[in-house]
Amino acid sequence: MRAKVIITPKREVLDPQGKTVQSALEITSISATPTLVSQGQTGISVTMLVSNSGGATAEVSSAGLTFTGTSARDSEYTVTPNSGNPLTIEGGGSGSLTFEVSVLGSATLEEITVDGVISGTDSNSGGTIS
Repeated sequence: MRAKVIITPKREVLDPQGKTVQSALEITSISATPTLVSQGQTGISVTMLVSNSGGATAEVSSAGLTFTGTSARDSEYTVTPNSGNPLTIEGGGSGSLTFEVSVLGSATLEEITVDGVISGTDSNSGGTIS
């Protein structure tokens, strides 16, 4: 499994005092328990760690997982976000988002890479982080 940067700021935004307000979300890691799964398996726990290197709080609007083998396999997995996942990540802080994953009984038997996606808005400017 690997994690990759999904969201970075396109430009720096400053408040009237010259302080950076643009949030910058970065997925720093993704881990799964267990790491070997079977067709039809349920209850797989996946944790995605996200950091906000910006100066403003990021309001998380969506977060999820993608599954790729020899091609996209998203439709072969069901992902349920934990209801306790953070809705905001403070500037300079980090957050842990968890998901429960189920594998369809007909899922393709191959090595799968799990990646994450996250998007949000800057709490100061209201701008989309993309």
